[in-house]
Order: sequence, then structure tokens, then C-alpha cells
Amino acid sequence: LSGTSEYLEPYDDGRHVIGGRLETLRALMADNPVQRQNLTSLEELVRQRIALATQLVETRRIDGLEATLQFVAAGAGKEVMDDARKAIAGMVAEENRLLELREAAARHGQRLAVILTIVALGSAFGLFLMGFVLYYREQRRREKIEVELRGAKESAEAAMAREVAARKQVERATRERNMFFSVGLDMLGIAGFDGYFKDVNPSYERILGYSS
Repeated sequence: LSGTSEYLEPYDDGRHVIGGRLETLRALMADNPVQRQNLTSLEELVRQRIALATQLVETRRIDGLEATLQFVAAGAGKEVMDDARKAIAGMVAEENRLLELREAAARHGQRLAVILTIVALGSAFGLFLMGFVLYYREQRRREKIEVELRGAKESAEAAMAREVAARKQVERATRERNMFFSVGLDMLGIAGFDGYFKDVNPSYERILGYSS
């Protein structure tokens, strides 16, 4: 279908925000090797999810709705998102553990900022996915409308074709009747419900002398 661009705005916004959020997390986790490793794994999952999302949009644009449905049904995007949620949950749990171990208020505030940034990253993911859901639903709705319009057009064309065929059949029958009426040797006439002749053939005129 048309590929309505406004339904991709949340996706585009989320894609642009995620990179900055990841860089902020890396700066905040500079002193934590475990969390840096976790963040590296999460970044890879983010790249995979964005690549799958981009592939989904291209599939819909190039190959159509059926190919897109098959792509979604394969479940690759869901697997990556499940892994990303697990990674985020693990990072939050690790930060919570570190918060409990640290007593310094400054360090506590820094770790709290990490958690908030992770939560914001999750929100960006949610925004990212919401854009795809809206885009996908709109495409399904437009596809259904297009199918219905095609069906209505085909029905109208079929009805018109039947009407033209019927008109031609009537015209052919009328021509055959007129020819038979004109060349027949018997007296032929057409009378109305009022009892008067509306038309007579040449034989009628020739034999009885009555003209139409």
C-alpha cells in the first residue's frame, strides 16, 4: 500500500534517541566492567532489533503485505526483544545490588541516574515498537479497504458487461423482427391494447390497401 510515513515517526524518534542513551549509559558505567559487558550485549541486541525493523519496513515497501506477515510470523523480532528485556532487567538488578552496597550519597545518585537512563532506554524501545504497531495496523486496514474497492469495481464492471450484452441481444432481436416484418408475404400488424393497429407490414398495405 501507500506506506504512511507519519506512523513511522515514533520509530524514527526512538532510533535517534537510543544511540545517545547508550552513550550516556556507557559513560555512567565506566567504572563497572560487569555492566560495561552487559551494555555491550545490549547494544548488539539494539542493533539487531533496528536492523530487523528496517528490514520489515523495506519488506512491506518492496514485497507487499503478505511477505510482511510472513516476516512477522517468523518471530525474529520477538526473540530479540525478549533478549533485550532480559538484558535490561539484569542491568537494573545489578544496579540495584550496587546501590545497596554503596553508602556514599554521590555514588548513590550516580547509580540512580543509570537506572533512570535504563528505564528511559526501555521507554524509547516502547516508542520504537509502538510506531511499528501503528504502522502495521494502518497497512492492514488500508489493504482491506483496497481489496473491498477492487471487489466493488469488479462487480460493477461485471454488471455493466451484462447490461451491454442484454442491450445488444435486444437490439439484435429487434433487427430480426423488423426484417421478418418487412419481407414477410403474410399480412402482419402490431396492435395496441386499445384495439388499434400501431404498425402494418408492406403485405398488409398491398393486399388491403391500408397504410401504417
